[in-house]
Amino acid sequence: MRERRLAYGWIILFLATLAQSSVSVLSQSTAPIAPYVQDAFSLSRSQLGFLNIALASGSYLTLIPSGRLLDRVGERAMLLASGLIAGTFAVSMLAANSFPMTLGIVALMSIGTVIATPAGSKAVMGWFAPNLRGTAMSIRQIGIPVGGMIASLLLPSLALAIGWRAAIAVGGALAIGGSVICVLFYRDPPEADPTPSSSSLQRREGSRPGLPQGPGEIVSFRAVAAQRDLWLISLYGIAMIAAQFTFSLYLVVFAHEQLGLSTVASGALLALAQGVAVAARICWGVLSDRAFGSDRRAPLAIIAGIAGLGSIGLSFLHAGVPLWTVLGGTALLGASALGWQGIYVTAISELVGQRAAGTALGLSLTVAQLGQLVAPPVFGYLADRSGSYQPSWVTLGVFILLASVPIYAVGRRGS
Repeated sequence: MRERRLAYGWIILFLATLAQSSVSVLSQSTAPIAPYVQDAFSLSRSQLGFLNIALASGSYLTLIPSGRLLDRVGERAMLLASGLIAGTFAVSMLAANSFPMTLGIVALMSIGTVIATPAGSKAVMGWFAPNLRGTAMSIRQIGIPVGGMIASLLLPSLALAIGWRAAIAVGGALAIGGSVICVLFYRDPPEADPTPSSSSLQRREGSRPGLPQGPGEIVSFRAVAAQRDLWLISLYGIAMIAAQFTFSLYLVVFAHEQLGLSTVASGALLALAQGVAVAARICWGVLSDRAFGSDRRAPLAIIAGIAGLGSIGLSFLHAGVPLWTVLGGTALLGASALGWQGIYVTAISELVGQRAAGTALGLSLTVAQLGQLVAPPVFGYLADRSGSYQPSWVTLGVFILLASVPIYAVGRRGS
């Protein structure tokens, strides 16, 4: 029975990753089409950062309610809703004739894209034991950079051929198709994990005050929000969300303007970062399960250090530098700024257990989205004021290093 469950668990993992990849084409679409949107509406660098604010606004509206709904109606319904909502609004981008309207559609589209992460993560958690969970979660999370790779390679070429609005609409069709395929073959796990694992974050008895222990009991929002470590991980998430969305949004523009690469070549550079992130997410998951004994704190701390120093390193790049330095810096940020989410969602899910995972992920990601709201516009503002990207990359790197400090306090309070 256990072998059969594990075998179908890998099918569930594939389906959840497929759904995440198709939706992530849209959540990662603003970066590769940013130069076309900038030209279409004559935007400054700081105005371009409002694309990420629009993405984050949809998250703030829906992450906590959708997380609660996920814990009540289940993963199948929410996975389908993710693709349908995101895809429908993406197709409506064909009617966007102003920058404010574009921002509004991006915000509505993001309502669907943000649902995929907690829904898919909860699905995978129910099918895998703790000693494989970090690996499985990280494999599922490669759907985000895979979607980013598809967006980086496909959307700029489509934008040149049929226009950036139509390119987004094509991404919408992919999102709908991926979610439909997923739910056609999806099955709920034969039995839910009623309690969190004892793996990484809390190994003492009674470390989850207020969380019900019996099967079928409903976990209240207040009980989930009372978890101290949940807030510490969420504060860490602010740093890494800032790294992820600022790097992915501005890499293409930075490479085009400061390094002298074409828009297509700059998009390929982002695709490289996404490709590295695919491998890195799996590696971080395996390391957390095997090398760190299912302790998620150590890899999360290492990832933040690489992202912060890598961002500072990018500040020294300029036109004419050797290609290997550009590729190396991009790869480092791909492995860290784009490679952290698998361990992050595993840590949160394990902290509260499967029955409350949707609520916890919704709450934590809502807090973490502050990084997406603030960092990209500040990055663009500094670049506009200084006429150079160097202050922007340095400021981002320092912020990542300082804002990720709360991860060192996770799980260390007294019993």
